[in-house]
Amino acid sequence: MARRKINLLIVDDEKKFIENMSSRLKLRGLSVHAVNRGEDAIRQVRRYDYDVVLLDLKMPGMSGEETLKEIKKLSGSSLVIILTGHASFDSATETGRLDAYAYCEKTMDFEDLLQVIDKARQDRINVLIREDEIVEPRPSMWQVMWGVTNYRPLFIIAGLWYLS
Repeated sequence: MARRKINLLIVDDEKKFIENMSSRLKLRGLSVHAVNRGEDAIRQVRRYDYDVVLLDLKMPGMSGEETLKEIKKLSGSSLVIILTGHASFDSATETGRLDAYAYCEKTMDFEDLLQVIDKARQDRINVLIREDEIVEPRPSMWQVMWGVTNYRPLFIIAGLWYLS
């Protein structure tokens, strides 16, 4: 069974980084879109459903944290991986609190990054499956007695009582 392509959005203000990362990820079979501002990322997330978002923290205009908040509001099932060149304990803590999937440095090995992206895709599939599972509420006693079209216990009991 063929796996579905990962739909990925890269958000980074460094043009060379976006070009290099996009081409390397496309060679690995991923469907990649890239933007260089947080505002553009929000527009993209409104229009398309992304499995994974690679998000830089330091960008002009809307910061990575603000962009993360908005992405989570618009598409809670998209998993956001922070990929930054300015890693710090405080920013890692803050993005974790904002529900980022992972926090990585740009110096991370490419193969390791691919593993994080693939794991995020798998986890997103699991989240979507859980969201699709419909939990049927237990019927009330009245609903049980009223029954369905072909079987109505209340009428059967009433009929038996009338006949006796």
